[in-house]
Amino acid sequence: MRRLATTAAVLTTIIAACFAMLQVGGRALCWQLPRLEGTLNKVLASHGIAVRGLEGRWQGLNLGFFAAHVRTPSGEASGIDFELDLVESLARNRVVARRLTVADGRIALEKTADGWRFGKTGGPRADDVAALLLHSDEVWLRGHLALRGNGRQGVLQIEAALINQDDVHRFHLSAQGEPNCIDCALIVDGEIREGGAGAVRAVATRFSLGAELEAVLGMPAPFRQGAGAANHTAVALRGDWRRDRSGPATAMLKATVDVPSPLDGSPARATALLTAWSDADGYRGRVEQVALASGGVGARLTDGGFQLRADRDGGAVADLWLPTADLGALASVISAFVGEQRESGVWIRQLAPAGRVRDFILRASADGVAFSGRGANGSLAGYKGMPRVANANFAFGGHAAGDHAA
Repeated sequence: MRRLATTAAVLTTIIAACFAMLQVGGRALCWQLPRLEGTLNKVLASHGIAVRGLEGRWQGLNLGFFAAHVRTPSGEASGIDFELDLVESLARNRVVARRLTVADGRIALEKTADGWRFGKTGGPRADDVAALLLHSDEVWLRGHLALRGNGRQGVLQIEAALINQDDVHRFHLSAQGEPNCIDCALIVDGEIREGGAGAVRAVATRFSLGAELEAVLGMPAPFRQGAGAANHTAVALRGDWRRDRSGPATAMLKATVDVPSPLDGSPARATALLTAWSDADGYRGRVEQVALASGGVGARLTDGGFQLRADRDGGAVADLWLPTADLGALASVISAFVGEQRESGVWIRQLAPAGRVRDFILRASADGVAFSGRGANGSLAGYKGMPRVANANFAFGGHAAGDHAA
């Protein structure tokens, strides 16, 4: 018993001595940190990193510092205030902060054949970034995310506030692609308890990536001739996700998408109302309504369904199915969108396709997009050598490598 008490006393003394040395050494280092800025920059120069306006502090067990400006190969930031959470960092073997604030930053992501990467370097590991964002007590970020690819560059303005306490994550996120637009931000607010209840709401009045970001992401660039016409896609949406302490998660999304016509930039509009719930495989949902309109004509799709799940390799797979649709109404909308004066629009209008499409199925995954369906009472008007068709049953299908019809 006496040996045990002696051992405990020795260990306590060692821990106390280490703690005292940590306190004294840490405070001394923080006091001298501004004088060590030049030496630190020489060490970091080989990694392409430069620091300016460095100040240090020590609070309890935690090291803290302020940097007026930091430049790295993948971006730069100003007004960085960081305080380490030493105990949490040691427990998780990751850098976790008591508080992190970035007044203004700029990070570049480059699109490559293998995906996205930070600038010309690999950048930080995803699990390190996740630990910093999900376990730090407070994170306040503001800046610009530059995306580069396809010979273009677009910028998203980002603001984020994350509060993590007792396994509860509260967050406010804002993203905007059009810098001079007042109501063009996508805003996401939420509160989620790990393994428990949660709620998230996403709202946008007229969110738009802008022409440059659309080009970087590979979205089709609309061709417009009318002066002052809209030249990018705009989205208005309201989405809610909710999970009770027990039971499946539920979600609702109502979205309106305006896409400029390639003829004159006049918008074609798609409106969707979707509901979904979680299951063992992911999410299942109903297509309550999808409405398409362009040039004064429209089409409506209802009573469909969809599923979001992961495949065997962990990749995302989305399935969509619609029971029935009016082929003539869809053709009218497409003709008005592409322009009835253009060759493709003229062909659609002259052929006047009609009929009922049934059992339409579409699947999107990392392997591409595939679709199939069949129909009845199909008809085509003869035009430029195309035969006239009446009361025909038909089937169609296609995938990323091509398409076919029969």
